[in-house]
Amino acid sequence: MSTFKFIHCADLHLGSRSYGIAGRDPELGKKLRESVFESFSRIIDRAVITNTDFMVISGDIFDETTETPATRLRFAKELEKVKIPVYICLGNHDHVMSWTESIPYPENVHVFGSEPESIILQTAGGPVEIVGKSFPERHSSENPTIGIAGRQGMFSIAVLHCSLDKVAPDTEYGPCSLSDMVNKGIDYWALGHIHKRTEVSADPYVIYPGNIQGRSRKEIGEKGAYMVTVTDDRVTEAKFFATQEIVWKEVSCDITGKDINSMIGDVVSKAGTRSMVSLTFTGKGVLDAPLRSDTGDIMGQIEKMSGCKITDVTLNTYPPMDREKMSAGSDMSANVIRSSDRILGMGREEIIDTICKTKQSESIRYMLEWLTDDELRGLVRDAEVLIIDRLAGAVR
Repeated sequence: MSTFKFIHCADLHLGSRSYGIAGRDPELGKKLRESVFESFSRIIDRAVITNTDFMVISGDIFDETTETPATRLRFAKELEKVKIPVYICLGNHDHVMSWTESIPYPENVHVFGSEPESIILQTAGGPVEIVGKSFPERHSSENPTIGIAGRQGMFSIAVLHCSLDKVAPDTEYGPCSLSDMVNKGIDYWALGHIHKRTEVSADPYVIYPGNIQGRSRKEIGEKGAYMVTVTDDRVTEAKFFATQEIVWKEVSCDITGKDINSMIGDVVSKAGTRSMVSLTFTGKGVLDAPLRSDTGDIMGQIEKMSGCKITDVTLNTYPPMDREKMSAGSDMSANVIRSSDRILGMGREEIIDTICKTKQSESIRYMLEWLTDDELRGLVRDAEVLIIDRLAGAVR
């Protein structure tokens, strides 16, 4: 049997800067920027250790503003180290390459142009065709599959950066459909642009490997690349392998029936080390008050015990009260709960309009519009709990 292996990765975004985090914590910002390089180094190491035949990179190696000489040189040195053919298509973020003449890539690297190009590579497992096409400009509504076709009697791979409508209907960045990829003689479509790992089809194979390192709380979970094994011109395995230095996680903890120790233990067990955690507390119980009054110190204890970094905290919690029974009453607390429920039943814009009825609150409208729906509704719940707590304190 004739067998060969290749690695498929995409959306490296080397040198990417986490501006919001770097502003609050420069050391953490530096660590996040370095984590992308470390992830790519692990991909290169995997290629060397496993005697991979070649590698394809499906666009967005850099962001336009982050391809510094040092970043490009570091990338070139990694490609030199791998010593196998590497085929690259450019995406919407790196369609213009800087420093090409002064910092050239090694001879084992081929970058596809903006017109379809076919290369035949001789591997130990027989010949393979790699077809590729780079983004012509930052915003391109051109279907990138046009002109892409494989040769008969040969395993063919297409390397493209595009927006597949089944995954992301994005008309500005190489829009195409799965139907465009069928009956084209292509056995494996190596795609880039979508940062979420997605195995779209197995006949033919159509795969987005996702980006190699999560860069924000929107990019949760393991990140890495695919190792693809082809035997007798047929994919026998397309397996994801994780390489990220830092994992972004969403962790939820129900405080109902918990004390401080059991709550911290629950969060620590879910957070794990080397992770960036978006933490949400739910339920009702005695922990509602300490979480609201001492959030920072409690989160610091969790970080110290788990080795994670908590990026944001959402409190969807209530004091240990019978909210339903309380809402049926006739006092001020009942009116607060009913008002809260009425506002939570509104649409997003109506909630913002309700909050911004005063001159002072209108001045922060722009801040509210940046919030997600969950964050906006969280403000309403927080206001309800704080008002009820103040009312209860006045009675006491």
